[in-house]
Amino acid sequence: MSGSIALADSASNLLYNWTWSNETDVGYAYIVNAGASINWSALHALGCDSDNTLNASGQDFLDADTNLGMVVGSNNATGFVNNNITELFSSGDPGNATNTTSFTVYGTGIPNVPIINSIMMTNHTSIESANFVTGILWDATSDKNGYYDTTDDETLVFVTKITVAAKGLGSNKHNCEFAAPCTLNPVVGGDMDIYMELK
Repeated sequence: MSGSIALADSASNLLYNWTWSNETDVGYAYIVNAGASINWSALHALGCDSDNTLNASGQDFLDADTNLGMVVGSNNATGFVNNNITELFSSGDPGNATNTTSFTVYGTGIPNVPIINSIMMTNHTSIESANFVTGILWDATSDKNGYYDTTDDETLVFVTKITVAAKGLGSNKHNCEFAAPCTLNPVVGGDMDIYMELK
């Protein structure tokens, strides 16, 4: 399969277009706060320590909400209730993900990545048949204690797999679709950078 990948909004306003030979049918899109510098070899799953073991005693998801300025139990500038990391990725449990999978980021396998269904936010934990899921990682470059928290200013990275011409929102065909916190959304005051890893 080959073709092009277009970065566009839900109204089909084209932002950027790539030509991709797609020899491996593998690629990822990464979403981060605008201007964040990412160390691709220092990424770990949110909910895991920097040695990739589960951080069962931590509150990574609640800490992510705090760092993003999101309020648990609030719609956070969107149209649906409980739009925050803790509710979406861990069903209200501040330390344990509801669903996980593995991603291979620039050749490094990352286990236990929390994921949600990117296209059905009202049923975001239903991932079995989802064409697109969004995972959440953290960059340990500025980490000083071996785990994600509110004190070390670790960067969050949202990831989704590129799937050529799969049905997404509105039953339209897309190459990738992701869910990002409203605090990264330019409509409500945030800005984001999008990186593509095309293999």
